[in-house]
Amino acid sequence: MGDQQEGNGLLSQGDGHRRIVTVRAFVLGLLVCAGIAVVSTYTNTLAQTVSMGGSQIPLWLLVSFFAIVFVANPLLRVLRRSWPLRPGEIVLVFMMGWLSTRIGLNLRLIAAPYHLATPENRWEEYIIPYMPVHLLPTNERGEMATFFQGLPAGGTTPWGAWVPPLFWWFSMMGVGALVSLAVVVILRKQWVEHERLVFPLAEVPLQIISDVNQPGGIRRYLEAKLFWMGVGVPVFIAAINICGYFVPWMPRANLQPVVSRVYIARGFPRIFLGLDPVILGFAFFANSRILLSLWIFHLLAIIQVGIQNRLGLSVGSYDVWLPRDPAVAWQSYGGIVVFVILILWRARRHVLDTLKTAMGLRPRVDDSSEIMSYRSAWLIVVLGLIYLTAWMHKAGLEWGIALMYIITVGILMIGMTRIIGETGLLFLGPTMIPQTFVARTLGSASMTHSSLGAAATGYGFMGYTQTYVMSPAAHSVKMLDRVGGNPRGVMNVLCAAMLVGGVVAAAYTIHLGYSHGAINFGGSHPDRVIKDVVAKVRNPEGTSYGRLAFFAVGGVVVSVLTLLTWRFPWWPLHPIGFTSSFVWQVRMAAASVFVAWLAKSIILWVGGIEGFRKARLFFIGLILGAVFATMMAVIIDLIFFPGAGHGLLWTTTITVPGATD
Repeated sequence: MGDQQEGNGLLSQGDGHRRIVTVRAFVLGLLVCAGIAVVSTYTNTLAQTVSMGGSQIPLWLLVSFFAIVFVANPLLRVLRRSWPLRPGEIVLVFMMGWLSTRIGLNLRLIAAPYHLATPENRWEEYIIPYMPVHLLPTNERGEMATFFQGLPAGGTTPWGAWVPPLFWWFSMMGVGALVSLAVVVILRKQWVEHERLVFPLAEVPLQIISDVNQPGGIRRYLEAKLFWMGVGVPVFIAAINICGYFVPWMPRANLQPVVSRVYIARGFPRIFLGLDPVILGFAFFANSRILLSLWIFHLLAIIQVGIQNRLGLSVGSYDVWLPRDPAVAWQSYGGIVVFVILILWRARRHVLDTLKTAMGLRPRVDDSSEIMSYRSAWLIVVLGLIYLTAWMHKAGLEWGIALMYIITVGILMIGMTRIIGETGLLFLGPTMIPQTFVARTLGSASMTHSSLGAAATGYGFMGYTQTYVMSPAAHSVKMLDRVGGNPRGVMNVLCAAMLVGGVVAAAYTIHLGYSHGAINFGGSHPDRVIKDVVAKVRNPEGTSYGRLAFFAVGGVVVSVLTLLTWRFPWWPLHPIGFTSSFVWQVRMAAASVFVAWLAKSIILWVGGIEGFRKARLFFIGLILGAVFATMMAVIIDLIFFPGAGHGLLWTTTITVPGATD
C-alpha cells in the first residue's frame, strides 16, 4: 500500500467517451515535437550547455508540460472556462512529445567512415569496403568533408547526399517503432491491469494533471509550503552556481548536484554520492522494494568488481558503450534475458488470448480500449519482424546473425521497458548492445567482414536506448488508461509525431553541420566505435567463454530472485535491481535512489498514506524546480556563453591511491 499510487481522483470526470484526439491538441503536439527537436539538437551539439539529452524524458518535454499545466491552462481558464486543454489533450501532447524524441540517428557516426579514413587507421582497407553503401551518405564530391568542416562561403547544403541513406534508416526505425507499439498493445492489459505496474515516469505527470484538474487545484500547489520547499532547493543552488559564471571567485554550492566519490579500498570502483533532484523526485514514486533492490545490488556489484580487481580476475577487455567491467555487464544481461523470459511466461495466457482474438477465435479479449486492434498488432509484429530481418540482411548481416540481432534487440527493449517502468530511473543505459553480444558469443573470427561492417554502421542507431520506442510507448498507454476516453486516432497521431520529430532533428543536424562544422559538435568522437570494429577485423577472436559463463551466472541468480519474489511476498530484493546494478547511469543515481527509498520508508512508517500524499508535493517540487533551474542555465549559456556553456555538476573526490573506476 502506498506503492501502487493511482492519483487523487479521476482525470476526466464525465469524459469517458470523449475523444482524446482533437485538432488543437494535435497541432499543439506537433509544435511541441518540432520545438523539442530543434532545441535539443542545438543544445546537444553546438551550444554545449547543460543537457538532459540522455534522459528517458527529455528536459524540454518537461518544460513544455509544466508550461502548459501551470502557466498556459490557468491563463486560458481566466479568459474563458472552456478554453483550457482537457486532461486527455494534455496527455496526448505529452505522449507526442515523448515519442517524437525516439526516432533519431547519430549522423556524425554514419558520416564518419569516408571523411575520417586515413592511411594510418587503414579504414579503407579493413572496414569501408564491407560497410553497406546504401546506408551511408555519399562522399563523391567531398560532401562529408564539408559536413564536418563547414561549407565554404557561398556553398549550398548537399541534401541529395543524405536523402537515400536516411530513407532506408527511417524505414527501419519506422517499422521498428510500429513493432514496439504493437508489442506494447499486446502486453498492456497484463502490465497495467493485471500486474498493476506503477510506471513512475508516467505517474508524476498524471498526478499533477489530476491535482490541477480539480477545483482549486492550482491554488493548493501555490499554497503548499512543501511544494515550494522542493522547488526552492534546486533553484537556490543553481542560482548560486549561475552567479559563479560571472563572478569567478564566488564559491560554488556543493549540496546538489554534488558528484562526490568515495572509494572503499584500492582496486574498488568509485561510489558516487551525488544527488540529482529530478532522479530523486521520480524515484520517490517507485515501489519501495524496487528502490531497495537497486542500491543493494549496486553495492554488491561494486564489491564484486573490487574483489575481481584485487585477485586479478578478468574475462577480457572493456566493450565500447557498456559497463566498465565486462563480467558484471554480461551477468546483468544474462539476468535480463531470463527476466524477460519469465515475465513473458507469466503473461503467456493473456498473450495467447490476444492471438486467438486476432485470429477470430474464442475466448475474445476486448481491445476497444487499445490504440490498435489485436489483429493489427499481431500483423504488424509478424510483418515488421520479417522486414527488419530482411533489412539487416541487406545491410550485410548473414541471415542467422540478423535473426540473432533481432532477438537481442527485442529482449533489450522489453527488458529496459520493464526496468524503467518499475524503477522510474530517468537515466538508464543498456547493459548490452547487439553488436557486442553477437561478436563475443559467436566470435569475431567466425563473422564475415560484411557482418562486421554492418555492425559498425548499426552503432548509429542500436547503441542508444534513447532510440527505443517501447519504453515511452508503454508509459503512454498507461497514461491513456488512467485518462480514459476514446483512443481512436491516437495511433495515427503518435506516428505523425515520431515522423515530425525524427525528420526535423535530422534536417536541423545536417544544417548545423554544414553551417558550423560537425567537428565542433559536443559529445564523444564518432571514430570510437569504428575503431572498435576495425580492431575486431584486424585481430579476430573466438567465442568468449568467460563472458558466457558470467551470462549464465546472471541468468541463474535472476531465476532464483524471481522465484523468491513471486513465492514469498515478504522477500525484500527484486531481480530488477540485479539486472541494472552497474550501468553508469545507475552508479550516478544510486545515492538519489537510496535517499528516495529512505525518505519514502520513513514517511510511510510515520505518516502512512496520508503522509505520503502530503510529502509527494515536495518531490514534485524538486522536479519542477530542477527543470526550471536547468532551463534558466541553458538560456543564460545561450545568451552570454554561446558555444562555451557550463554544467551544473562538479566533483569532490575522496581518493585512495591506486583506486580504479
